[in-house]
Amino acid sequence: MAEKDHLLPPPFEIPGPTSPQSSLLAGRQRYLLFPTFTLESGVTLINVPVAFKTWGRLTPGTRDNALVVCHALTGSADVEDWWGPLLGVGKVLDFSRFFIVCCNVLGSPYGSASSCTQAGGETVWAEALAKDGQGIEEAQKRKLQWKGEGWWGPEFPATTVRDDVRVQKLVLEYLGVEIISAVVGGSMGGMAVLEWPLLFPTRFPGLPDHPSAKRRYIQAVVPLATSARHSAWCISWAEAQRQSIYSDPLFKHGYYEPEEPPRNGLSAARMAALLTYRSRDSFESRFGRRVGKALKGGGQGLSGKKEEQVAKGEDERRRKSIAADAAEAHNEGNLSPRAKPYGSNSSPSSNGHSYFPSSTGAKPAETDPALSPTATTPPVPNTPHPPTELSDEAVTTTSNGTHATLPPAVSTAAAAAVQRLVEPFSPSTAPQIFSAQSYLRYQGDKFVKRFDANCYIHLTRKMDSHDVARDRWGWHFTPDSLSRDSGSKPESMEEEDEALLNVLSFLSVHPPTQLKPQPPAVLVASIESDGLFAPPEQVLIHRLVEGSKFVSVKSSDGHDGFLLEFEQINEAVGGFLREVLEEVYAREPIQVGEPAKEGGEQRGEVKESVFGEVEDVTRW
Repeated sequence: MAEKDHLLPPPFEIPGPTSPQSSLLAGRQRYLLFPTFTLESGVTLINVPVAFKTWGRLTPGTRDNALVVCHALTGSADVEDWWGPLLGVGKVLDFSRFFIVCCNVLGSPYGSASSCTQAGGETVWAEALAKDGQGIEEAQKRKLQWKGEGWWGPEFPATTVRDDVRVQKLVLEYLGVEIISAVVGGSMGGMAVLEWPLLFPTRFPGLPDHPSAKRRYIQAVVPLATSARHSAWCISWAEAQRQSIYSDPLFKHGYYEPEEPPRNGLSAARMAALLTYRSRDSFESRFGRRVGKALKGGGQGLSGKKEEQVAKGEDERRRKSIAADAAEAHNEGNLSPRAKPYGSNSSPSSNGHSYFPSSTGAKPAETDPALSPTATTPPVPNTPHPPTELSDEAVTTTSNGTHATLPPAVSTAAAAAVQRLVEPFSPSTAPQIFSAQSYLRYQGDKFVKRFDANCYIHLTRKMDSHDVARDRWGWHFTPDSLSRDSGSKPESMEEEDEALLNVLSFLSVHPPTQLKPQPPAVLVASIESDGLFAPPEQVLIHRLVEGSKFVSVKSSDGHDGFLLEFEQINEAVGGFLREVLEEVYAREPIQVGEPAKEGGEQRGEVKESVFGEVEDVTRW
């Protein structure tokens, strides 16, 4: 399909935003609106928005210094946010030498067409453009106030990594890029990196007579912490995360209201994902068996006097409710809106303001985050549980729903005559909240505020479909012959492996031939402790791509090492680019201003990512 993309009508630039989540990025990215775009599935979308961001300038005349960055699963086009320490003069992403472009993938909530954009296409923007731009200001006002009514939801069609690469190529054409210096990305972004030279060995693969047909379009590619095909291990983890979302009663098969998303399910999915992004050693060294919130750099958090007083007051108010006692003691991290409250036979109130009987004096759920059915991080108790031994007193629930305290002498006899005996929980029965738990709950809470459940499902399915050999079963290349036939689907693992070898051979260095230009230079990067995209998967790519280079990044942080080990990545990838892009580095740097102070412009430390894939475990 890439062969015909150059025939599509040109896009129009719009100010945005296009989704509720992209409103959070106001002023930080640009948007193109494509009149039409046909997906790999055959579905044709109209008025398709694509969000992107650029740094630096395109070299006049040659237009050959573009560096494409591909983001990971939950990232955005704002590279400053999640790879900030690699962006800057003298860094890998040197905007004084490169014209850096990052596009938001299809299916993401951060601006490109997705479940969170207008169903059927961005008609609001299209209508404004049809009026010669007279309605642009009004359209922007409407979109800034838009809360998601009438969005695609679960009906947004499936997209693939190849769809992302194709539409991003159209963005580069709009920007005037003629040659790509390098494509860099990790994890899901690394999948796109591998697809770029396979889809576009030349600038216009469908135009064999074009002047660019005899030269390679991409000079270098750097896939980090990724695979040539998504493994059963990764697919299984993604399915477990999706099932977490499906199990939330608010999910409603994806037809939830924008203001009532399945927060609990999405939060649980994020927690599970975080465990795959890190390593056992990473969690042990940061948390161990410490309790409560850890200090930055590790260790148990210590509350100040003022904080202790506030915590004590909140604790006393909370303990006025026996039901709250029980919920706190169970330490589940959330309350199911389907479950009846502890110590009550009543149903949740119809107005949704309380999940506890009014007689208990419990604070309404909407004002007490610890008791909210959507809360995932209950407050950590900082004071001892008051004495509540049953030998001293018994608390019963009477027929009218009120609580009565009986003297010890009559407790046993009276208990049989009442509806229920509610046993308060003692300190010995209330499990502690470990700092590792608290960290996961914090990340889950934070994630649901910035991401969307349908988008998460969509993107994980996109990754599941990744296989560079898919529908390329008939590909074959030698210096004397070349075939790009789709072929027949393999019937055995051996045939699948052979197809993968044949496809990746298109990226191998080969003797000069008239059949195709040389492939880009390839550096494959691996994280030594990666338990999700295991190192053997990167080693396989390196072995099948003859002439490629390989680097193993030392890290104890697991898969997230590609987002944390900035110094090693800067040295390895930067050195590789200097070696293979001598012409670009030989030029005088372009004098451009530093990025705004939102994204770690010249800093090497890990910063708090707002829309990115990773947070440092010591920054919470």
